[in-house]
Amino acid sequence: MTNSLKIKSFAKINLALDVLGKAGKYHKIQTVYQQISLHDTLIIKEIEKNKIILKSNDKNLSVTPKNLAYQAAEMIKKSCRIKKGVEIFIDKHIPVASGFGGGSGNGATMLKGLNELFKLKLSKAKLEKFAEKLGMDAPFFITGGTAMGTHFGEKVRALTPLTNLTLALFVPNKKSPLIAKTKTVYKKINTKLTGKEQKKTKLLLKELKAKKPQKQAVLDNLHNDIEIAMDISEIKKTLLQAGASQVVLSGSGPSVVAFFKNKFERKMCLKVLDAKFKKAYKVLLATT
Repeated sequence: MTNSLKIKSFAKINLALDVLGKAGKYHKIQTVYQQISLHDTLIIKEIEKNKIILKSNDKNLSVTPKNLAYQAAEMIKKSCRIKKGVEIFIDKHIPVASGFGGGSGNGATMLKGLNELFKLKLSKAKLEKFAEKLGMDAPFFITGGTAMGTHFGEKVRALTPLTNLTLALFVPNKKSPLIAKTKTVYKKINTKLTGKEQKKTKLLLKELKAKKPQKQAVLDNLHNDIEIAMDISEIKKTLLQAGASQVVLSGSGPSVVAFFKNKFERKMCLKVLDAKFKKAYKVLLATT
């Protein structure tokens, strides 16, 4: 019988993101990561031939060695001296390059999957070290849930899980100016203008340390410094007027996350948005 497993690869959003300066090629940040219900599914099979085969249902996803799931498989095979091969199928639902960490999440989930598939017994700390080689946000996906990210985002500390917040995710179409800006977003950030809302991060962290975080206190302190370089004022205004409780940029963009008090308010908001707005964005529903 073929040794195989199926594992979910969840997306993330950033509840807070402070850009604190630059060190080398990376920017120092502090952020609060949040796992959301939107996810891909990885089906991983052990094969006799010593090779990596990657496939997907999404034609926009690279299935070459540049793919982070492929790189994760290479890393584990080489480091743990695994002679057998793996066949990977990514059932993709997180839009590619959307700001929800789909690629990093796939890579980190691949590490966890191979650890289980080959019974490697690698520690969480070891998996995080591997994940760090894939990207600065990848270690978060080893932890999941709600977590604080510091340094370049790769130093992760778990927080009280924040569950059941109602979200709508707005992914801009390919013609949106937000798409073009995302490629060079960090280059456009003036660090003299960032790091001004760290007080909000402290208040958010204080709330997340409580046994039962208050939803309104969380919403009041959501923020993202990247919005300085990615102007989302127009879409934010539109969504707030339509009934959203809060709107923030997802990670470094280009997608936007709207928060709602409940599913009814989300439904009513989406109902009143005009056809032109809906055509400009792909809308996905999710919860924390």
